[in-house]
Amino acid sequence: MKNKASRQCLLHNNGRICPSCCASLRSESCASCSYYKVSQNYWTEKLQQSADMLTGDYLWHKMRKTEGELMTRLLDYARERFGEPLMLEALKDFFVWPEEPGDPDEYLSLEHFFNTWFVFNWKPEPRHRSSGSMTIPDKKIALCYLDEHKNSLSDFQQQFILRASASPYSFFVITNVMPGQSTSLRDIFLQRDYVVKERSASQSKYKGSIIYSRIVTIDDTSIMLGAGSLVFPPSYQLHLIDLREQWGKNHQQLTTEFLDNHDNDLRAVYFEFDAQLRNPSFPVLKNTDGDLFEVVDLHYDLRCTPHEAFEKLRPLRLDDADEEFLENALFNKDGSLEEIAFPWLIAGNKMNLSWDNTIMGNLKIRGASLTIEVNSQNRAKKIKKLLKKYLGDKAVYKTAVIQSAVSLAKQARPQPSSRKDRDKELEKPPEVQAVLKEMARKHWESWIDQKIPALGNKTPRQAAKTALGREKLEVLLRDMEIHYKEETNPLRPDFTKLREILGL
Repeated sequence: MKNKASRQCLLHNNGRICPSCCASLRSESCASCSYYKVSQNYWTEKLQQSADMLTGDYLWHKMRKTEGELMTRLLDYARERFGEPLMLEALKDFFVWPEEPGDPDEYLSLEHFFNTWFVFNWKPEPRHRSSGSMTIPDKKIALCYLDEHKNSLSDFQQQFILRASASPYSFFVITNVMPGQSTSLRDIFLQRDYVVKERSASQSKYKGSIIYSRIVTIDDTSIMLGAGSLVFPPSYQLHLIDLREQWGKNHQQLTTEFLDNHDNDLRAVYFEFDAQLRNPSFPVLKNTDGDLFEVVDLHYDLRCTPHEAFEKLRPLRLDDADEEFLENALFNKDGSLEEIAFPWLIAGNKMNLSWDNTIMGNLKIRGASLTIEVNSQNRAKKIKKLLKKYLGDKAVYKTAVIQSAVSLAKQARPQPSSRKDRDKELEKPPEVQAVLKEMARKHWESWIDQKIPALGNKTPRQAAKTALGREKLEVLLRDMEIHYKEETNPLRPDFTKLREILGL
């Protein structure tokens, strides 16, 4: 009893009691006692473990705790065992650098990403082993540590090291998000599904978005370990699908070992995506003829009256009623026509079959001058021939001004609109909304039969006939769903109907 009664109790005039009696008598009156805080922490931890066991989070907590413990030990081990120069060599490999590291700030923003890759994934290349000034590991850092310190590691820590070292990085598409609980992911290359417990899971990670990470699974619990910091839009998956198909031609089935061996290739893709996301290139714009979008202004001198030119160019208007254009025309005091504007129209549209006609350009007659604006150099050539046909020597070509889409965008420099402004734009009068919705309906109906470059120049209807085509179609639709996330947007497609038509 002497050994057991080792504590002084404030409630018993500092008399000694055993730990069991201490626990049974303990109350808030013991708050000033040194044993009280230790006991409270102990029972708080026990209660948390019990709650985690009931909710299935116990293993998740254990994995995250083990991750934190091991990362500190593994990084210290790497520095002490192999030295800082080795970490610099690994840093070059990480960023796929041929020589010197880049901006140090870039490393700091990816420190956790690099550290986990360094200890669990990095495999020194032969060129590193030829260096006589460094001690070079013959396997992954974490596995070296396991070999040398196995006796100081618990069974669970050993299991964690083995699982993490065997889990390669890959790209994953987010298939579902339960805020504050979990994220469902699908490996784009291995086509395996995972449910990752993630307390920080939120709707900011849209369904269909792409992340780059490693997933470590123990029993029925999976976590992301050392994920890249960026979330990419669904459209980026199209490149990954093409890469998967390209690799698949030379390998019957992609495996974790294959991805581990192509770790540098996958990480290079991640940094390419990173650069594209941070510095997006201007898209290549084309008109409905498939021509490169360029605004071309053609300038002519007229050797006839504005009225005569307007009459001779009637075929360009598809014989539309003149009253519509004359209402907005300008006339001289004597009633003669001075200035008028009208479109150059052709019947139908080869890209949008539901269109009655296509506006090929716009013409403006002002006194003795004629200006024509078209959106490609091919259309400029066509209208020149038509002017020669209808006006002959009564129109004398002067000059052309050509502006690319990129230069026009730089000139415009639009200011970002506020949410209030966007809402106002969408809250148009009912009759305008109806027109926009009808235009959108016709567009999306014809879209199904338009050739899409991302689908290998197949139409969505054609692509839907194969598994690969359906996969790419889903990517396009998910990307569109994010773009048209405002359900009140009159231009928003009916995604349910599109999927029904395409059999998705």
